[in-house]
Amino acid sequence: KAGKLAGALKNVSKELVQSTNIKKLAQMPEKLQELIQFSEVCEKRSQQFDEVANTLKQHEKNIQILDTSANNSQTLEKVAKGVKVGEHSAQEGIKLAHSLEKNQEGLKKVANTVALSKEVTSSVDRFKCFEIFEAMFKNGGEEALRKLEHECLILMKDGNTIKEFTTELVKEKWGHLFSGAHQEEGIMKLGKSQAEIFERITQIIEAVDQNKLFIVGDNTVKTAINGQESLLRVFIDNSGKVINVNTYKISYKNPRLIGNVINW
Repeated sequence: KAGKLAGALKNVSKELVQSTNIKKLAQMPEKLQELIQFSEVCEKRSQQFDEVANTLKQHEKNIQILDTSANNSQTLEKVAKGVKVGEHSAQEGIKLAHSLEKNQEGLKKVANTVALSKEVTSSVDRFKCFEIFEAMFKNGGEEALRKLEHECLILMKDGNTIKEFTTELVKEKWGHLFSGAHQEEGIMKLGKSQAEIFERITQIIEAVDQNKLFIVGDNTVKTAINGQESLLRVFIDNSGKVINVNTYKISYKNPRLIGNVINW
């Protein structure tokens, strides 16, 4: 607007200069001079306005850049949060992978170790079986233990009273023997591990049978396992098969004694 006004004033001044009305021109020298000066001021103002406009445009660009930066900042914050979530998920994934890897190693161990003969004659091999049973029970519970392949390994056969004692029974009774209630009563004081405790139980059963102290039916063995007073209950059916085994750490006076009582 200032530029247009300056142009209009210039035209007026030109017309005045070119006017044939000399008298009129002579009467207006001061006015003309004022107009010319005002025109020059307006031109300067126009230039200043242009500069201001250019500055404002630059500011507008800067504002857009700042807006973009702000958006980028928010995006980066979201990315950072996403990375943290991703890191957490990755850590959980790694834990799961390690867990699966351990289980896979356990299953390989089961496949390699239990692929023994159907008859376990060595106490070392028997203890390995018990270690596998313990691992399967801890990792997968009673169902996993029961579904373990080669479920009928023979621990004892053709003894005096006992004609058959298999791991099929052991797997069935393992969960009860090492249940929470039995652990509260102190079952784990009978050995360093579940496998070691069951190996000691089996050794006692072997020794008592070798000494011809068992009878068909209910038997209660009063003994000490790992220095702890304990009761070992063994039920043998008419065919000589062991169909029940249970063990307790004696934690009270006068425990209930069932059937044939053997002090060992």
